[in-house]
Amino acid sequence: MGPRGSTLPSKQYVSILSQNLRGFNSAKEAELILRLTERQIWAACLQETWRHGDDVHGNEGFTFLVHGLAEKVCRRGSQGVAIALSPDPTRAARAAHPHD
Repeated sequence: MGPRGSTLPSKQYVSILSQNLRGFNSAKEAELILRLTERQIWAACLQETWRHGDDVHGNEGFTFLVHGLAEKVCRRGSQGVAIALSPDPTRAARAAHPHD
């Protein structure tokens, strides 16, 4: 319930993080999962992943949606973004779309 006598739902808050990664590999993914869990972050917007192509994968209950250039344009990589969803929004998305 919301404010006294109100039928409105109470406000719920989530924490969303934005982070420039300067490259994203399995070691950084493991570290990110640890930090997001410690800080109870609901979702993270990740920039400069330096990955190419598109990918959706899970790791320890988290879902990672990754988008990058079709092909690398330099040796170290460039650009690329990702969204990391913690277990709560991952479960909510699966419940909302059970056949996907």
